[in-house]
Order: sequence, then structure tokens, then C-alpha cells
Amino acid sequence: MEEFYCDSNCSTKKIATEMLKSESKMLQCLVRLFCENLAPDIAAVQDPVKKAEITKKIVCAYAFKESAMSKLVDVLRKFDELDESNCYNLE
Repeated sequence: MEEFYCDSNCSTKKIATEMLKSESKMLQCLVRLFCENLAPDIAAVQDPVKKAEITKKIVCAYAFKESAMSKLVDVLRKFDELDESNCYNLE
């Protein structure tokens, strides 16, 4: 994954764009992981209770990741509302 560097001239829009690109790549990896690896493994589990527990853990982990992403987007929105001239000239 390529690294993103943002200096004081970087816009909030650029940061948001890079965050969304990263989120898209992560989602593609998660889909591949689930469809190619986890789904067949879950299907092989015979015990329906165990199968439900595994599925619940995966769904909860994904929900936790989405909640964290939501918090990042909210912070970015609040940052955008700041008067950036004051933010970058603090010395």
C-alpha cells in the first residue's frame, strides 16, 4: 500500500479522498478474505451453534471497523470546520 503524506498545505478534501481510497482497498481485501477463505471454512462447520457464533464474531468485527471509520470521518468533518489559518500558524 502506498504511503500518503500530508503537509500543512494539504486540504481536508485531499485527506478525505485518501481516506476513502484506503477504505475502498480495505473493503476489497475484506470481501476477498470472506468470500475466498472464511465462507468456505464456515460452511464446513457442522454445528449450527458454532457456525452462528463464528458468523456473529465476523459481523461484530466488521461493525466495529465501520464504527471506527465513522469516527474518523466525523473528526475530519470537524477539522474542516476549523479556521485553518489559526490551526497551522500556532507557534
